[in-house]
Amino acid sequence: MSLPVPSFHSNSPPVRTEVPRAHWSASAALAQGPVVLDQILEHARQHLALRLQGLPEPWPGCVLVFSVAHANELATVFPIKAHTFKSAWREGSIRVRQWAWARRLDSAALRIDWAEEVLVYPAGHQLSANDVEQLRRSNSAIADLGCEHTLLLQQALLAPAADLPAWAGAILAGHAARESWLVLRMRGIFLDPYSTAPIHLPRNPLAPLQGTTAPAGMDMQLHHAGQAAFVGLIAQQMPAGHWPQSSTLAEHLQIQYSLLQLLRTGPAPRNASTFAPLVSALARASNYAANAVPQDAQEQAWALLVLSLSTTVLEHNAAAQPPVAAALHKLAQHTEQALASTPPQSPAPSQHSPTALALLQRLALRAYASSSACTTRASSASALPHLDWPENWLHLLAQPFVNAHRHSPPWLSCALVEACQDPATRNSASPLCPLERKRTLEQLDALHQHFAWPETAMYMQQRQQMHMLFTTAPWPPVAEQSQPGLAQQALWLNQASACVALLHGLAPTAPAPNAARNSDTAHTASPAAPMPWSGQSMASLMAGQWHLPQGMSVPAALTGLSVTRQSHSQGAAVLVRHTGDALGVPAAVAASLQPSALIQVTGHPIPPDLPVLEVAGLHEALQRLAGHARQRVQGQVIGVTGCTGKTSTLRMLAQCLFGSSSAQQDAIVQHAPALQMLHWSETAPWLLAELPWQSAPEQLQMLAPDILVVTNLPPAPTGDAGPPLASQIEQALQELMSAMRPGSLLILNACLLPPETLQALAARAHIRLSTFGPQPGATVYECGWENSGHLHIQLQPCANTDTSSSAPVMRVELQANGHHMALNAQAALAALQAMQLPLATHASALRHWSPLPGAGQSEYLPGNRVMLDHSNTSELLAAHAAFAQLLSHAPDPSQRLIVLGGIKACAEQTGSLVEAQMLLAPLLQSTPARRILLYGQAMADLAQQLHGLHQVSWYQDLNQLIDSLLRTLQPHDTVLLFGRAIVNLNLVAVAIRELAA
Repeated sequence: MSLPVPSFHSNSPPVRTEVPRAHWSASAALAQGPVVLDQILEHARQHLALRLQGLPEPWPGCVLVFSVAHANELATVFPIKAHTFKSAWREGSIRVRQWAWARRLDSAALRIDWAEEVLVYPAGHQLSANDVEQLRRSNSAIADLGCEHTLLLQQALLAPAADLPAWAGAILAGHAARESWLVLRMRGIFLDPYSTAPIHLPRNPLAPLQGTTAPAGMDMQLHHAGQAAFVGLIAQQMPAGHWPQSSTLAEHLQIQYSLLQLLRTGPAPRNASTFAPLVSALARASNYAANAVPQDAQEQAWALLVLSLSTTVLEHNAAAQPPVAAALHKLAQHTEQALASTPPQSPAPSQHSPTALALLQRLALRAYASSSACTTRASSASALPHLDWPENWLHLLAQPFVNAHRHSPPWLSCALVEACQDPATRNSASPLCPLERKRTLEQLDALHQHFAWPETAMYMQQRQQMHMLFTTAPWPPVAEQSQPGLAQQALWLNQASACVALLHGLAPTAPAPNAARNSDTAHTASPAAPMPWSGQSMASLMAGQWHLPQGMSVPAALTGLSVTRQSHSQGAAVLVRHTGDALGVPAAVAASLQPSALIQVTGHPIPPDLPVLEVAGLHEALQRLAGHARQRVQGQVIGVTGCTGKTSTLRMLAQCLFGSSSAQQDAIVQHAPALQMLHWSETAPWLLAELPWQSAPEQLQMLAPDILVVTNLPPAPTGDAGPPLASQIEQALQELMSAMRPGSLLILNACLLPPETLQALAARAHIRLSTFGPQPGATVYECGWENSGHLHIQLQPCANTDTSSSAPVMRVELQANGHHMALNAQAALAALQAMQLPLATHASALRHWSPLPGAGQSEYLPGNRVMLDHSNTSELLAAHAAFAQLLSHAPDPSQRLIVLGGIKACAEQTGSLVEAQMLLAPLLQSTPARRILLYGQAMADLAQQLHGLHQVSWYQDLNQLIDSLLRTLQPHDTVLLFGRAIVNLNLVAVAIRELAA
């Protein structure tokens, strides 16, 4: 491309090669949860800080374009120009976080592009279509001379012409520009929520079609497309097992085969929790296909093949088998009869040369003979008649596939993949002839046009992204579609897989069904899938009544009960929240989760499309259901309660036992104990639950834990006769112990009460006792603690053992700093010791654990600054703990800065959010600080009440608050951030970290 360019400016660093991206797995995402936006932004900032260079004069020093998207929404784009990277990053990252906060999102896909070269085009210059395409492939942007308006070409070319600015639309349409304009050569990175490995942009383009191999990078792109299809296939499946846009059995089988391939060849670790949604979806699809009626011999053979393979895969994954054996036997009989009556296409001296359909029938019968549903199979599949396999099978399947191009039968691609995977046939495959390879490459190249990289797909309209993130095909309105969208997507995936199988001679080998994780926590097991409930038993236990749409029956199996979108698992019933209800998913979005059933309180309209269980008393119904769940579990139940530190201790235990704590599990523990219990598994060896301290005695009757951990309560004063605080603690613990099951174990901080008092209380309640902390005699005795994360403990068999004995000292490394986190770790280690697990092995997992953002972790920043980030808490009790932490870290009031975002309204104390903030006044008046910054309209009355304190400032604009705070932040300062009832103060925390960095 030759373009008149009067001036050219570049500060480009040396050319860099693309960093290989870690494999992304949608199934692993469901198990482990997406990476939070803070981590994504921090990863991006580190990469940009190393790579970005300022633009030369007279251009702005830095031009950044932030693109952020969630799910299949159209990306929101923030072009930023500034004199320095630091200021550009601050403005862009704040906008991204505000975008996420407004949508209540914790994660999103993020793309950041930056300008490295500037090309100036004079007024009157026109771009040709070839010029535009070459600029797009080079990852460029267009801008006005002042860079006030910057537009990525990838974004512009996918946007409707009406949505483009007038100046940009004219340039891209090939018209002469009235003023001079710029082309910015961009580089960028893309991070999705399921991988922290950034993709460097632009990617290396796919190699041209040369020789006899597939284009470089095609396998990875098909892998990404398949993983994106995973989400679409699961989300859109109906409870009966079909998909709304699969109007025929052939289309259903096409989609089910894609689902089957994703389960068989997915790279994610194979465990029940990770693949439970996919396995359940495959079982429902098989049940639906078994009840359908094939139209001809092709559909009979295809249904037999897909159902037989699905049965085998479900058996390998220890899943409940749908009742398809009778349908499979009938299909096998029809297929065998059809195969026996197939006339020869061309005679040969020793055998017939079968048609492609006959080969499909052979494949189907071989798959049936190898499945558990076959009751007549002998020692091998060859025992059935008509299963001989011709030597030229590859040509017999490949010729109609490549010659008919896109008009080949949809089952043909599935037959090709299966034939290449079958050990009995792949070794006998003769190579494709050069013409067949050439046509296969051409077909693969044509199919490639239907896939796009995720960093491009984020700029597509939702109608274009319709079912899979990576499609670029223009989607007409549903009424105009000649073929349903989801079936078409599945067809493309299957055809592309067949092309790759042909070019490589056989399909990629699938991993073992239960491959273990390769990590230093491989000794642990992931939590199993939630326990299933039959619809009848759930209705009986909850004293409810089913309302069923016409033609539907009571659900046979429900995988738990979901009350939020974050904790929802595929196949679960969803609790619907109507106006006035305290729990559940809003009625307007409940159906979007594709639940197996809905549960709602009596008296509301009944949705017509799903089974609905109506219950009269929701609280009592959940309690009864949870009590039955407790009776079904066989593993040890560990409960954690206390005023602070519950969630951190529970997540530490999950890290040690399961290797991680997923986002879904973190969402589950936010529920009441009864709802947590409904997500338990009958097969899990350990079951964890968090109990609020205020209602712990009541909840213990239902939970009946084997081990109960009490974390951090206020310590009792020393002396024989303590003030009322000590007696209150004793009374609270006595009430707690009396509610525990006799013989169970209580773990608590040894500093709460004197050892003899604790022992007397435990003996009176007939429970066992274990303690932790730096007090002599503790079962897990803290010998030493270094703020760098090194914890030294000594284990004793009981609480009154002399610590001067020769018990070995164990060193535990913690990533979390702060002594309160060390105490939480000791509580978790005491629980592991009580469970008789090897501490040396399990405690090593704590060096990989980090607390949730905003949970009160002390962060030590450059310049001797300390940040106490409580931005994820909004309880009044937690505010008292946070202010006590501030006093311990900053004895000098002149080094204290307080930023408040509000507390929640408490029904027992006040009825409104504004009145709730007034409860903070005594804390602020008794805690002098150099500056107190209040944010939000709800804090205005509190600021007015504190007008006598000159250090109090109130802000209605968060950016102004951040700028004011950063201007006055000095070395040796300690900043307390507290509250998220009004705003997410995490934005302030990130700004402080970036200033320090």
